[in-house]
Amino acid sequence: ESIELFSIRRSAEVLYDLEEILGGNINVYPNPTRSGDIITLSSFGLLDKSFVYSIYDLSGKHIQTGTGLGGSIQLMDLDSGHYFLSMSSDSFVFRSRFSVL
Repeated sequence: ESIELFSIRRSAEVLYDLEEILGGNINVYPNPTRSGDIITLSSFGLLDKSFVYSIYDLSGKHIQTGTGLGGSIQLMDLDSGHYFLSMSSDSFVFRSRFSVL
């Protein structure tokens, strides 16, 4: 049986939205941050497994991709501005915005 959550289909698997699980209590910090810093998500232990992330600028241009563990991401040199963060694993998806000073 296929289950649909947030327009994502997985057969015999459920893909959870972290914001839904935690009631919207996920924070990306520090936010705003500085280029080259490490950003962390307050994930209450849900990001202990490996995840894939992508960072996009406001125009949708892909800026950075990588893998993470424990909710931390090392940013590469980013220009000042606003960015979108998309993270996923085989059990969750998460999207947020953050700013670089």
